[in-house]
Amino acid sequence: MNIVVCQNKKQEMIDLFATVDRRNKYKLYIASCYFNSRSATYFIGGIADKIRITGVNIYIDKKEAIKIGKPRLIRWIASARNRFEIEVNLYPVNESSIFHAKAYALVADSPGNPPGGMLIVGSANLTGAGLTSAHGNVEAMLATTEALEIDSFRNSLMMLQTTHISEIDRFANIDNFDLQVCSVTKRLFYLQMEWYP
Repeated sequence: MNIVVCQNKKQEMIDLFATVDRRNKYKLYIASCYFNSRSATYFIGGIADKIRITGVNIYIDKKEAIKIGKPRLIRWIASARNRFEIEVNLYPVNESSIFHAKAYALVADSPGNPPGGMLIVGSANLTGAGLTSAHGNVEAMLATTEALEIDSFRNSLMMLQTTHISEIDRFANIDNFDLQVCSVTKRLFYLQMEWYP
């Protein structure tokens, strides 16, 4: 197990991932509250230069997905699939609370080979300040190669309530409705307070 506190997170993480058995192929799993397409492209590219990746699955908070917007996310996914020639998926997490995870895992995807890979958990979101900017945040990371931990992380992601990118508009409308109801309720509360001092 490695513990790292650093500012050059992208390179540090790539160097850690590069210690896995390179004879295997891997799927990359990313859990991040916030998302930046440029940072994701740089990070995936840096890993793909050193390790054979067969696919990427990224999980982000649904409100982040709404903020970025369906058209931009769909364009980035298509661009990443074309650029890296692998399957790239992005899943907005639709849980009742904010999805605030920050973890990255390489999971062996080589039939017949022993399970393996690496899980890195820390404080770095998949953004410039969190991961790829040379002058970004100082972040902490914990890396492990324990197969049970890696498998548990992957299984936890698969159990999350997620939605397809095409459903983002539905969430945007629901969140907007919730905000409007909250505003009306707040105004009614204030009016009631004015009437009954």
